[in-house]
Amino acid sequence: MTLSPETLRRRLIDHTCEPYRAVGRFACHLLIARLGEQSGAGA
Repeated sequence: MTLSPETLRRRLIDHTCEPYRAVGRFACHLLIARLGEQSGAGA
């Protein structure tokens, strides 16, 4: 099974956000923004 880059990106973000979901959406959005800054790509 081959995943498109966008599908892979979404799955990685979902997996990474999982521990933060209990504290709210803000934490997930902040994490996604930070990941975008570190990768050099906008989230």
